[in-house]
Amino acid sequence: MDIKEENGVKYFFDNGEAATDIEVAPEVEELMLKYSLQMPKSKKSFPNVKKLIIEKDVWDIKIPNTLFPNVREVVSHTETFLSGKYLLKRDGFTYLKNVFCPDKDDTIVLSQIYAIDARAFAGCECVNLERTENIIIMSCCAFDDSGFLKQPFKNGVKMAGSILVDVDYDADEVILPDEENAIVKVADNVDLTKIKKLVIHNAESLKRQNWPKNVVFNAGDKHVYCQLIQSLAHHKDIFGYADVENLEIQSSEYTIIDGIIYTSDLKTVIAGCLNLDKVVIPEGVTIIEREAFKDCMLTSLRLPDSLTTLSRAAFMDCERLRTVELGSGVNRICRDVFMACKSLEAIIIPPQVEGIEDYAFSCSGLKSVELNSGLRHIENNAFFGTPMTDIVLPEGVQLSGRPFGADLTHITAVSADENLISAVMERPVALYQKGNRAFVLKADFAGKTAYLPKLIKSNQKEDFIVKATQFFCSAQPEHCDFWQFAYSTKCQENTALLEYLNSGSEDAKKYLKKNSCRIIARLIGEGDEELAVKFLKTGLVSKITLKKLLTTTEEKSMVSIKSYILEQLNSSDTSKENFYI
Repeated sequence: MDIKEENGVKYFFDNGEAATDIEVAPEVEELMLKYSLQMPKSKKSFPNVKKLIIEKDVWDIKIPNTLFPNVREVVSHTETFLSGKYLLKRDGFTYLKNVFCPDKDDTIVLSQIYAIDARAFAGCECVNLERTENIIIMSCCAFDDSGFLKQPFKNGVKMAGSILVDVDYDADEVILPDEENAIVKVADNVDLTKIKKLVIHNAESLKRQNWPKNVVFNAGDKHVYCQLIQSLAHHKDIFGYADVENLEIQSSEYTIIDGIIYTSDLKTVIAGCLNLDKVVIPEGVTIIEREAFKDCMLTSLRLPDSLTTLSRAAFMDCERLRTVELGSGVNRICRDVFMACKSLEAIIIPPQVEGIEDYAFSCSGLKSVELNSGLRHIENNAFFGTPMTDIVLPEGVQLSGRPFGADLTHITAVSADENLISAVMERPVALYQKGNRAFVLKADFAGKTAYLPKLIKSNQKEDFIVKATQFFCSAQPEHCDFWQFAYSTKCQENTALLEYLNSGSEDAKKYLKKNSCRIIARLIGEGDEELAVKFLKTGLVSKITLKKLLTTTEEKSMVSIKSYILEQLNSSDTSKENFYI
């Protein structure tokens, strides 16, 4: 073992650069630490040292508070450590390594400290810790062997300033001392889920913590913003599930009935607890606040006729919601209200509803929507991302942007204008989506039927909109070859086929016949039996091509297509007594 002695201090080294032991002369009050020091479990104590001076070559210090219990000042000449009252280390965050042993009447101040290391308070009997909002990281044993854990429980808790360091799991009720300010941190070794009943006074307490099943929010007469009330009702555990089963509200502003939080006059719904199932909002309620039921597990919803305001995102991300009755009071379906309600497959929009706003039903499971005559506006992306394929628009409704999803294949309207034609054209992003016929739209407008490509060549969009508007708004012509405007070859082929089947267009017929081999091969390759059979029925596919396709249809087990191919081959070859089986 090597020994070095400087300025009344002996350093002991055990085959390393850091000292593993130290001896300090009694007369030394200002210790100039020349070397890194690793003595985390030392029982020694040098109470005469009042000031610790860390020299530039020191890179690590691991010591108990009791080694230098009376240090009240640290002066650092290295970037690794900071000067101040305590031993502070820079390591991404500013870490509190040691507070040493302040007098019982002192107050420990942790300003600008963001992390607390293990046993940073061990041996410290002082229990006065100034409130701090900074702490981000804290070791689970930061307060071990300190006065903070030796103090008795008060209302089931032990506190270190604004930090909850211990709870009494045997207590019937644990009350947090957060009447004035929220709890800012909970020690990692504290498991709130084991508490029988937790009473809090500040809705901001215990963020990012798992909570017990029974929680009482006692706000008294204090004003509490509704967003904070929602944070209580919508609290989830680390797995994304509701962890509070029984929430009680004690407030002059709010009340909770059957898991739904209302204002005290029962006219406004603030939030619903996450574990709600079948929800019936009672008559008398006029407002449902923004995100009131966001992420809730409800499966059915009935709104009262008294409701006039259904705020933005009120039922967003309710993935289990299957049935909705909107009542006769709401006149607008606000933005994001039923966004991402993936189980909602059908809905009836009542006659009093005048508008459906942006993203109102986007990314939901809607397959069927019944719109009524009172509707005046459907705004951009209202039904974006839904699997809906068919919709009937009431007379007089105006569309903004592109309200519908890429799966829409049929739309019916009493009249047509440029606004409607533009609204059903698809976004460029649809080019990257799977599917064939989703790029072709059957339009029944103003008593006429046409098949429109939803993806238009960019330099022909204006001409397409003008030509389509003229077609639907005039008595003549009886059909129009819109397939020529299609962006891609696949979209052009499918649109031309459907247009030919609809109107018998000669131009479409010529195009289909010329490219019949490629078209039928693609349809079979994509597994689109329905459209392939329709194409075969036109008789535009040559017999040579039909013979080549027999093997492919047998390999893909396409019974319907194979039977049509055989039927056409056999009917044409009967005179030659050449039959295919």
